[in-house]
Amino acid sequence: MIKIQPKTPKSMVFHLIRYHDVELSEAFVHRCPAELDLTDLSAFFHQTLAQYEFETGGMRASLDPCLPLEFWLQRFERDILPVLRQCRFPPQSAKDARPLYEVHNH
Repeated sequence: MIKIQPKTPKSMVFHLIRYHDVELSEAFVHRCPAELDLTDLSAFFHQTLAQYEFETGGMRASLDPCLPLEFWLQRFERDILPVLRQCRFPPQSAKDARPLYEVHNH
């Protein structure tokens, strides 16, 4: 059994996901096993969203780790969670990740 520490950013995200989708919360725990601070948690979701085939730059930009946790969670619930609920977690593969900033050669 995986234990989630109370009142950490990761545990708060876990419970927020679980409120909406139990299966998705279990997938989150298995993909993100270490306790993370808000900066690392933002990076985890940036990497996750980068693997989708559609544009996610705006969503990733909304997960600013400099925000207070309460505002970060509100943005996560509003912008990220609906996508995760619809598309689920993508297969884990770094080659599928799209950079947040792409260089365009003209």
